[in-house]
Amino acid sequence: MSDSKRSLPDIPPRRPVAVDNPTLPALPSSGGMRLFGSRTTVMLRDAKFVDAHTQLLKSKTAQSGQMESLVEARIKLALTLSKLATVPELASHAYHVGRHTRDIENIQKQTENVRARTDLAIALQQLASIEPSAAHAGPSSSSAGLSQSDLEELLQMLPEIANNPELLRTLSMIFAGRLKEKQRT
Repeated sequence: MSDSKRSLPDIPPRRPVAVDNPTLPALPSSGGMRLFGSRTTVMLRDAKFVDAHTQLLKSKTAQSGQMESLVEARIKLALTLSKLATVPELASHAYHVGRHTRDIENIQKQTENVRARTDLAIALQQLASIEPSAAHAGPSSSSAGLSQSDLEELLQMLPEIANNPELLRTLSMIFAGRLKEKQRT
């Protein structure tokens, strides 16, 4: 057969077909096609499809809400981790604050000690101003002077000295020494 090398027939170009576009139905499978069943059956299937799609959209909405919560939780975690990274700095700050507080307390105690010493010096000056007049009065008035117990009672009347037992004891020892010196002379 010599016709084994037949050439294919030429295919004519396609002509555009004029189709009037009817309005599309609300749902893709709705229509009067008898192939899919009656109109009621098709509408029921379409309603199922719309319900399933609605459920899908609701689950995607819930998923996006959960994703937002997850992002917020991760941000909160990142902030907590950054705070955790600053724990050494926070501990150092707390240490320095405590040390500063202790320094202030020590300064206050030193100030109280200086005030107590100043009060003691003033009391000793006042006592020294009283003693010379008693010494110049003569021997009869020296026997009528204050004893150590009298001086301790007087010192306890002063609140700034009575509240400090160490100061009271120191003053008593000073006065006792002073009385012994007077008795020797």
